[in-house]
Order: sequence, then structure tokens, then C-alpha cells
Amino acid sequence: MVRPSLFVGALVMLTLSGCGGSGGGGSKQNKSVQVSSSADTVRPGGQVSFTAIIRGGGKPVWSVDGGDANGTITSAGLYTAPATQGTYTVRATVNGLSATKSVAVTNGVAIVLTAPTTVPLVVPKSKLNFAASVTGTTNKAVNWTVTGQPGAIAADGTFTAPDAPGTYTVVGTSAADSQKTVAVNVQVVANVNVRVRFQNKGEVLFSLRPDKAPNTVANYVTLVNKGFYDGIVVHRYEADFVVQWGDPLTKTLDLNDPSIGTGGPGYTIPFEENDLSNLKYTLAMARSSDKDSAGSQVYVNLKDNTSLDHTDTNQGYVVFGAVAQGQAVVDALRKGDKITSAKVEAISPLP
Repeated sequence: MVRPSLFVGALVMLTLSGCGGSGGGGSKQNKSVQVSSSADTVRPGGQVSFTAIIRGGGKPVWSVDGGDANGTITSAGLYTAPATQGTYTVRATVNGLSATKSVAVTNGVAIVLTAPTTVPLVVPKSKLNFAASVTGTTNKAVNWTVTGQPGAIAADGTFTAPDAPGTYTVVGTSAADSQKTVAVNVQVVANVNVRVRFQNKGEVLFSLRPDKAPNTVANYVTLVNKGFYDGIVVHRYEADFVVQWGDPLTKTLDLNDPSIGTGGPGYTIPFEENDLSNLKYTLAMARSSDKDSAGSQVYVNLKDNTSLDHTDTNQGYVVFGAVAQGQAVVDALRKGDKITSAKVEAISPLP
């Protein structure tokens, strides 16, 4: 267990400048108060020593914000915690200045996973964001690791699935107490299906092609697992051509707004050349004239659109999946139809 050291945490300082002096001249005198504590946490009924470092002279008057119900403190700065757990503020006042420092009253540090609420399947190279809540300490930081996979998770909790399918354990460790951890298993599989539900229209099951477009599939699965597509509205329908969605601006703007069709996830992905053709019911990435401008917008071909294929003379568009079930639902989609949910599913034999 990591034990708190003396004077841990940042010092809090307030400074006041004034004029004064002796003789006929004036001089500037800086006054300040700094507060530190012997620990950031204490158990109910326990004690913590607070120290005031005073510049400019004077004696501190100690108090606890909220009164005795939040703990008591002696004139020497010895704080006694209340029976109720919580975070309380100790204050030192000197010469009209005051400085504060918080102390957490707790039975111990605890850490709880807060995101994702349910751990979905992921595919190689896709990302999953983890978050955890730490209580019982003022230090809320979490250190993330993946068992046997150095570098697979960033400091902010973003997990990048390894190339090898398998079960990996993500561990969050409290920075305040290395004995307090939370662990969750993540299953990385070679491929998944995605089921998209459209309000009042039905469901469409998409099969994906990571064998042909691994990075594009990984990006799509990442967005689906984030809930990115939930609530998005179909913003383009052209009969006998394509139906398109994936612009987050459709969640808040009227479909006639000139910005519709320009929105994305806040980043773009590189063009991924492959030999898949834009045949009827295939799923592909929409983009602007820049080949590397795709992000979240996708379209389904409503007929064979081979003119959209990548060739030596035509940049084309990246196909990365196809409709496995729900072709009739796709045929019925129109501009304004809303996605209620998009979820990753394990691949199972189709009926």
C-alpha cells in the first residue's frame, strides 16, 4: 500500500500586496498564506495535521468549512475527522487572508469501472474507451495496463485491440493506492456483424470484410461500440443509387441545413485500397473529393454502382461490408429515417 508522505499535494497560496513602512517613505510588503497537510485522506474519527506557512507575520486561525459537523480542528492545526465519509475543507485565516486544503474522509480507497457499462466484442485495431471512478482520496488518477500487452492502452484509458484474437485483461489501478484495482476482460475476435435498427423501419444486419479493409472495419466497429450512430438520421437517399448516413450533425440540425453532409467523428482515416466492388447492397465509406477524408459517413448501394469502384484511373470508394439481412428494410429507407441503435454482434450462422 502506498503511504501518504508529509506535505503531499499542492500548496494553496493567496497573496496580498500593500504599502506601508516607517520614516516618511513607503515600502511594499507581500503577505501570503500556504496550507499543507500530513495526508490527503483520513479514516472517520482519525486525525491529520495541517500546517500554515505565513509570509508577513501573524498567527493562523483554523476552521472547518461547514462547522463541526464536518470535523474539528485545534488551534495547533490538528484536524479530527467526522464519522461521515466525504471531502471536507480546512481553512487557515491570517491577517484577512485565507487559504484552504481539502481532506477526504473515507474508510479506504475504492475504484469502480464506469465505462463501458457493457464490454462489447472488438476486432483487431479497433478502439475501446475505458473510464473508472476513484473514491476515498483526492487523487482521482487511474493507471491503465493490459495484461501481457504493453502499450495496448493509453494513459487516458483508450484500448487498442491487438492483431491477435483472444481474451485480454484491462486493469485500472488507483494512483493513490496500488492495491486498489479494477479488471475487466476484453474479447478480441477476427470479425463481427453489426446490427442497425431504424425507427419504424426495422433492422439491417451488416457483415464486414476486415480481410479486405481491416483499418476501415476497425474504425467502423470503434464508432459503433461508442454509440456514435445511435440517433443519427439518414440524410441522403437517391433512388437506384445510394442511401447514406453517419453525419452526427443530423442529431441536432434540420436536414435542409447546408452543413448537413459535412459532419464526422472529428478525424479522418486513410483511403484503404481493395478489390471489392460497389455492388447492390454493399456497404462503403462516403468521403469528399479528398481520398483520405472518410470518417463516419457510410452508404449502401441500391444497385450495382461499379463506377464507384477503385481502379487504376478512378480513385473510387472503399467497400468494407454488405447487407447480410434486411435488404427489404434498406429498400424502404428514405431521407429522415432515424437510427435507434447500432450494435456489434458475434458472427453466427445465418438462417
